[in-house]
Amino acid sequence: MTALRLVPAFLLSACVTVTPSGKLGAKETTVGAFRSVDVSSGIEATVGPGPAAVKIEADVAVLPYVVVKVTPTGVLEVGIDSQGVAFINTGTVKATITGPT
Repeated sequence: MTALRLVPAFLLSACVTVTPSGKLGAKETTVGAFRSVDVSSGIEATVGPGPAAVKIEADVAVLPYVVVKVTPTGVLEVGIDSQGVAFINTGTVKATITGPT
């Protein structure tokens, strides 16, 4: 008789490991109107006057996981989507945020 082994479902779920490449990249995002800013820990942020926009500078391997969004209540959120992702090291992530004064 063959033994049946059950594998817990969480072991079957995909987990991506992200290792920095050593190459810096940038992405700019135009955002809607916002009234306040919430930046996740580990992200260096600079805020100044200008058109509503966000420029993110980070390792090109980490850049796709940086999320920028404005909530329905007008909060500009900048963070890293780490759901299902294991980061070896994100390196420095910088956000330059501009908006009307």
